Amino acid sequence: MFSGIVQNTASVLEVENKSKGISLVVEADFDYCAWISIGDSISVNGCCLTVVENSSGKLKFDLSEETMNCTSFSGVKLGDVVNLEKSLKLEDSLDGHLVSGHVDSVSVLLDNKDIGDSRYMKFSCDKEYLKFIAVKGSITINGVSLTVNEVLENSFTIMLIPHTLVVTNLSSLTEGDKVNLEVDLIARYVARQLAMVKINENNLEVME
Repeated sequence: MFSGIVQNTASVLEVENKSKGISLVVEADFDYCAWISIGDSISVNGCCLTVVENSSGKLKFDLSEETMNCTSFSGVKLGDVVNLEKSLKLEDSLDGHLVSGHVDSVSVLLDNKDIGDSRYMKFSCDKEYLKFIAVKGSITINGVSLTVNEVLENSFTIMLIPHTLVVTNLSSLTEGDKVNLEVDLIARYVARQLAMVKINENNLEVME
């Protein structure tokens, strides 16, 4: 489990294709990596990955074919910058919101412009997941916990403050770029419960 508060960024050093999936090596701050062990779960651009090697600030991950199909890592290339966050401990503060690291959808940046010191961004969203997004609700983009500004017919918008632009890779996005999207866990479970209530009501009506 994560909070969506990015702790570090890393550059992609190696991408090795395998029969089903890839091996990914990223280089981050040495001091940050010193506290990461093999087997740890790390959010990499919002995707929960397991560290399989850690050598002098270089972290290696194995990504399965399923992960490639469900995330923006299908287009990863050397030099890309990714967001990193270690998994939460029970005593850690929750400054963002609860994030599972299980990517729901790949979204496309549709509009991108500066408004004062902040940046306006508009992202596409499949209708399947748009129902989980609410104005002033939480959304995770490339592992970053953000607040939704608007919900439109097939998209939503956010505003990034200067701090977020400095400490994450969202500042480098351009229109047409793909990002990993995770909807709010609470919204997902509420929708599930409401759907079950509706099913039970329909069953009762049939029985009567």
